[in-house]
This record gives sequence, structure tokens and C-alpha cells, in this order.
Amino acid sequence: MRVFLLLLVASSVAPTASIAQAIKFSGLVYTDYSYVIESPDTEEVGENGFGYRRLYFTTDAALSERFAARFRLEASDRSTTSQGNPAPYVKDLYVRWKNFAGEGHTLDFGVSSPPSFNVSEKFWGYRSLEKTILDLNGIVSSRDMGIAARGPLSGEKVRYGVMVANNSGVKAESDKNKRVYAQIELYPNDTFAATIGSDYATYSDDRDGVLNANVFAGVSHEHITAGVEGFISNTTYETAQPDMKGSGVSMFLRGDISERTELVGRFDFTKMNGSQSNYFIVGVGVTPDSHVHVIPNVYLTKDEADDKYFIAGRVTVHADF
Repeated sequence: MRVFLLLLVASSVAPTASIAQAIKFSGLVYTDYSYVIESPDTEEVGENGFGYRRLYFTTDAALSERFAARFRLEASDRSTTSQGNPAPYVKDLYVRWKNFAGEGHTLDFGVSSPPSFNVSEKFWGYRSLEKTILDLNGIVSSRDMGIAARGPLSGEKVRYGVMVANNSGVKAESDKNKRVYAQIELYPNDTFAATIGSDYATYSDDRDGVLNANVFAGVSHEHITAGVEGFISNTTYETAQPDMKGSGVSMFLRGDISERTELVGRFDFTKMNGSQSNYFIVGVGVTPDSHVHVIPNVYLTKDEADDKYFIAGRVTVHADF
């Protein structure tokens, strides 16, 4: 009897073979050694150290032919406990309904990525070095909680992405206001892609609303990939405060040097509420293994108010499993 009860408990707790085979675990790590070469703050010059910028642990589950789910935890150097230890938080948590409105249409419910810069980030290809310009400047969050739909409009040459979400990132909802995202993606051929998108949000404070628009065009041909991305942003207020405006453009180029080596460079120019800033990055991506990328790089930033550039050298290691 005891053996029977143990087997009964085990069978109720342990996943069946079919479910276990449908669950996949994966991870990602961005780590660096960095050295400050120059800075407007002279006390920062010479600072150096080893650190991590991003840790992912992801669980993907195929629930059935029509439904899937993802749960992802992230830890980063910007999210730590009071003792300075990593503080993991939920990065993705959604259920996906595949082919909900026909072949290729997906519906995600939960914490997922808005459609705003998925395409540009894939063309950029070096999230391990830096976020895309919309994400970097906080124009659009990389995650939001709501419902998102994506799919084809004309075969695979035209696609859409829409989302209605809390506008709270990965945090819990705190008011009745929402954010609406929309984007059209164009794929006229195998080498070129373009997007045009917009998002609008309302707030419970003195902001009347925020309206953003973004565009991207990228080309990838044989050993060279290039792209340009831009945005405009306008925040209006219910009070007499003047509108807060922003704009920016990002241009990048990467190309093969050899079978396992790639040269990458990028320049960003942004103007937020009248203040201008520049950002440069150049690096060499080396791939000793399909799951490991070592990227020596140098990046430079300068705000209009600074008298000199902030310059840092890094060796970035990107590993996934």
C-alpha cells in the first residue's frame, strides 16, 4: 500500500513525458570588463572593473498546438537588493494563442514586448553592447503588461503589431490609464525591411498625454547589415507648462571581417527638451563558439552641457545557452 501511495503522489507531481518534452529552458548572460578612459568628472578616469549587465533565465512551454507560454526572469546591474546582490524580476510572463485569427496571427496576454523596436533590434544584432535608441532613451519600455496581436496583412511582405497595455513596464498597474502601440512592418524582399509605428499614453498626473512616432529602415545583404532608426516624441500638459519635445536618430553598420569576426559601429544623436547628446560605439565581434561572443568595444557619450566626452573601453562577453 505504501508503495502504491508513493507512486500515486509521484505521478500527480511529476510532469508527463509529453509535457516535459514541451518545456525548454534557456539563458543569456552579458558580462563586461570596463575601463574609464576619459570623463567630464575627472575622478571617474581610471575606474575599472568586472561586472554583469544582464542575466536571463527563460522557460518556454508548448501547451498545445494552439497555445504556448513564456516565463522569463532577469537580473541586471540596475536591479539589486539593499546589499547589492542581484534582484531578479519577471521580464516576460505571457500566454500566446497561435493562429487565433488565421495562419500566422498571434495573440499574447501578459507581460511581453511592445512591437515598437523588435525589428530594429534584430537588425542591430548587438543588444549585448547597447539598447536601441527608443529603449535607450526611455521613449518606449521594452516590456509592458497587456494584450498584443501580431500577424500578416499581405502575405509576409506586410505585417502588423498592436498592443494595449498598462504603461507600467513590468510593474503592477497603478491607475486607470493605458498605452496603445501600433506598428506596420514592410518586407519587400529578403534583404530589406522597414517599419513605421506610433504609441500614445495618458497619465493621472499633470501630463495630458504622450505621443511618439518611430521609423526604421534596414538592409542586410551577404556580409553587410546597415540600419537607420528615428523617433519624435511630444508630451503635453494640462497646466500652462510648455510641451516637452524629443527627437533622435540612430545609424549603425556591421560587416564581416572573416568567418568568425565582425566589425560593428553606431552613432546616435538625440535632442530631448532642447538638450542635445551624442553617442558613438565601435567594436569587433568575435565568435569562438556559436553560443559565445567576445566583443572588445569603445563607447563615447557627450551631453551638450559637458565640456568633454565620456569614453570607456570594454570587453563584453555575450553567452547564451
